[in-house]
Amino acid sequence: MTLGTSDKLWGQLKISAAEAKEHEDLLSAKRVTSVPGQMRPRLDISSGVLNYVGFGTKGLAEGTTGWIVYKMNYTSGILTGYDIAYGNWTDRASHSYE
Repeated sequence: MTLGTSDKLWGQLKISAAEAKEHEDLLSAKRVTSVPGQMRPRLDISSGVLNYVGFGTKGLAEGTTGWIVYKMNYTSGILTGYDIAYGNWTDRASHSYE
């Protein structure tokens, strides 16, 4: 789909497929996700399953507080969401996630 050819309208303009994917109709809001360039990612994968994703500032030790850690949630092997905690990467399994 090319720009401006969607069947959905936003105001009086047709929106592109990319714009439709980033727009949340129920909340009339735009989804935005960004990871600053100074952040370094860490992944915890076991048996081909992503369990945790963490972001810490470049140079921040894995045992130092300051990491944003995401714990993945699965139902019947399908990723259904994630919870977030703030702490260090080393103790990710013992954080209190919300």
